[in-house]
Amino acid sequence: MEVFGHLGLVAAVRGKLVFAKDVRQVLAYVESGNADAGIVYGSDVTGPTAVRPVAEAPPNSHKKVEYPAAIVRAAAHATEAASFLDFLGSPRAAALFKTTGFATSSGP
Repeated sequence: MEVFGHLGLVAAVRGKLVFAKDVRQVLAYVESGNADAGIVYGSDVTGPTAVRPVAEAPPNSHKKVEYPAAIVRAAAHATEAASFLDFLGSPRAAALFKTTGFATSSGP
């Protein structure tokens, strides 16, 4: 809705929207022809699917999407979790993220 608001299209699309439980359902609606189009993150269309991206949200048309990671204080495998977080911040992980449409940033 942020992107539609940015583009001034909220009123035009409001009655035409069908919400799904998750991205897989959105892709299934489009693949089956039950929806003309779907809105998903670009990274959701990199796997095996008959859906192809046709447009991208304009820069600054929505809040930044972030996927934070942290170790739960009571984690049973805190050492392994720390190793995984270290990997997520590595150049190797950054390259993997890039191939699947994700950008990386460093943060707290």
